[in-house]
Amino acid sequence: MQKTLYFFLLFLFFLSAFCFSQHQRRQQRTNSESELSERGELLLYVTSAPYNADSTGKVDCTKAIQQAIIDARDSRKVCYFPSGTYLVSESLSCEQVVIEQDIPKYTDEMRQSWWENANRIYLLGATKGGRPVIKLSSKAIGFDDPENPKIVMKIWAQTRNDYFGIHEPLFGQEQPNISFNNILRGIDFDISGHAGAVGLRHAGSQGCLLMDCKINAAGAFAGFNNCPGQGGGTYNIEAYGGQYGLLADNNFRFPMLAGCTFKGQTKACIGYVNSNLPMMLVGCYLESEGKSIIDVTKMNEFAGISMVDCVVSMKNEGVVINQQNVSNLFMENVLVKGINNLQSNGQKINQANSWTVIKRFSNCNQNSEMIVNGEKLNKIFFEAVLSEKDPDFSEFKVKHWTNLPASDNVDVVNIKDFGAKGNATTDDTQALKNALAKSKKIYFPKGNYKISEAITLPANTQLFGISGSTIIVPTIITADNINDATLFSFISIRGNIQWGSGKGVMAFASGTIDFTKNGGGRFYAIRRIGSGEPGKLLENTIQPISLYTLNVERQRTNPQVFVRNVKGLRIYFLKSEASPSGYSVDGGANSGNTPLAIINSEDVKLYCASGNVQTTDNRPFIDVKDSRKVVISQVKSFNSGDFPQIRETTENKVVEISSKKTMALFIRD
Repeated sequence: MQKTLYFFLLFLFFLSAFCFSQHQRRQQRTNSESELSERGELLLYVTSAPYNADSTGKVDCTKAIQQAIIDARDSRKVCYFPSGTYLVSESLSCEQVVIEQDIPKYTDEMRQSWWENANRIYLLGATKGGRPVIKLSSKAIGFDDPENPKIVMKIWAQTRNDYFGIHEPLFGQEQPNISFNNILRGIDFDISGHAGAVGLRHAGSQGCLLMDCKINAAGAFAGFNNCPGQGGGTYNIEAYGGQYGLLADNNFRFPMLAGCTFKGQTKACIGYVNSNLPMMLVGCYLESEGKSIIDVTKMNEFAGISMVDCVVSMKNEGVVINQQNVSNLFMENVLVKGINNLQSNGQKINQANSWTVIKRFSNCNQNSEMIVNGEKLNKIFFEAVLSEKDPDFSEFKVKHWTNLPASDNVDVVNIKDFGAKGNATTDDTQALKNALAKSKKIYFPKGNYKISEAITLPANTQLFGISGSTIIVPTIITADNINDATLFSFISIRGNIQWGSGKGVMAFASGTIDFTKNGGGRFYAIRRIGSGEPGKLLENTIQPISLYTLNVERQRTNPQVFVRNVKGLRIYFLKSEASPSGYSVDGGANSGNTPLAIINSEDVKLYCASGNVQTTDNRPFIDVKDSRKVVISQVKSFNSGDFPQIRETTENKVVEISSKKTMALFIRD
């Protein structure tokens, strides 16, 4: 009896200690979240009441996460996942909704009695303690049939178009071209062991982002299904295992993937079935255990794939592109191993078991053309050498992607901790100066920060937000140094930027930049950079500059944008819209102007250009004038007409490719 009482009391002691510990943790979390709210964070924690999502991976929290996603969207907050494992057993819907209108709208030759709500989806994971993981429960039902794949999380936009004459849309139908500014960042998935599971679907347009996301798809169907492109993009995603790493269907929007990894797929790293759009892969690692790296066999013909600075290997010898017919393929600085042919029945690799550097390769189908130094080319363009060493993929990736700072990084300071108000009227100049004296990584919560004087940033400063952060300033001056790595991310600069940073990064940020002689770097998801002359994108720059997912559309200048007297420019996917009739009946008409002109420039490369382009007065989609060392791959408008895909004018000689053809390759040495 005494022994039983002893063990009972001991049990009560440990139970009370455990409950007290859990209470302390909840209180600490509540205090922390309250403090973050006071400091300007607009984060909705999935682990907070009333959701209380379990982060230990032991309790199913599907309903809690689903409600948190909805509430965060409706309250215009960021749905935040602290570090941990979140067990789910059903699909999660992240819907951009529509609301009924008093007066119908008319766009794209259709009527809209409902219109998309301004509230967006923003899912963010912690970095401190490791990324959160959404794990599909072993008890989940419906995820085990590969003939009927089922998606764990879907980020999507409800269509706004009226359905067959009734005054409402077909509810449940997706419309990817109106999915705007929806973001998933820093959340991993584990769907392993479910033969019919797909981790994430995110088919988005302007402003949509997918970044820093890893999926364990071992024994599953596919890691990703579609991902965002124009005016946003897909960065640093990884898929391990599955039949496919990425499945891309006809809803894929202008695909540009940078710094991504697909490894261990049993069929192909990528399955692609969009016949109208080229795909851009840059700084990516692709390693397949199947018969191909990219499978396009479900199409008779497609616009093409451009691969730059990639590492490609096969566990068993196979092909890069598995195709029905000859397909457009462009490769530049791509290392391959275990590859017999670049395309089915196409260019052979002599020593498949050794690393081969594809310096440049281009092949095109019968509906495409290539121009090299003013002459039409009707044969494969191929340059390759054996590599003297095994590739270091990190060197490829770091060229195209940099891990962005997060508010929970240990070396970050919050501008509000130094007295900044962010209300657009209070002068926050001294607060910024004090913050810069403390750290080079300054976090700006949502708000409008008024800075009343020009600010010179120390070398390698990083200014960033999460969403809705604006700095109102006369001038920001970066360090004028070819090796400086200033970074702006998720922040708007309303004022002039004197950019002297040679290796700087501007990611998902906006501002008007004037470059000094040392100014260069990488710019992600931008529409315009340069100030001054209307339409100027870049002028008189000499340092390397890379633009990712450049989005140019509906500008009334001709050309819509231009680069002039630039050297060392790279553009990774240009998405454009240009039409003489416009896209609506309520005054939104656009001129049919050339989207991009390259003028008196040197060492310029544009990989992939597409969009709803139809020009007037025989204006080209891409206009190249008196420039040298220019390479352009895969230009294809949605439309064809009496205008060229590309026109080159040099020494009074003009050469063109018709809009009725895809421009597979253009080279001017």
